[in-house]
Amino acid sequence: MKDEGTAELSKKGVVSVMERVDAVYPGALPSHRMATQALAILSQKGYQQETTLLATSLGCDEVNRDMEDELRVVFGSNYAMGGLAGFPFAGVAGFGGMIHHIPQGGNAVVVYGPHVGVDWDGTVGKVNRRGHQG
Repeated sequence: MKDEGTAELSKKGVVSVMERVDAVYPGALPSHRMATQALAILSQKGYQQETTLLATSLGCDEVNRDMEDELRVVFGSNYAMGGLAGFPFAGVAGFGGMIHHIPQGGNAVVVYGPHVGVDWDGTVGKVNRRGHQG
């Protein structure tokens, strides 16, 4: 029988994931750092947290929620367009609706993209999910 991998979270598993992500995606940032750095960079361009609408188009599954949560902490509530592989489900009508949510005189930041999982064993392309073994 093929090894199904580790289903349990551990310190070793977290370190394995971090090392693997760093090896495969040099320069990758944890969600909280990406969110705070994005705001810092955008604020240099005149974006302000109070007048910037966060709009997200991330895959619908749970692996994207942590990043979306971190972005909301930094930017405030978001206009969620849903998505699959980074393509928004909202379409033209959704983008039109989003425009009406931008604060007057403000800006929008659209965060989109697909994801790739890394499981606790460091396997790229796999994700440990609650209630699933391996």
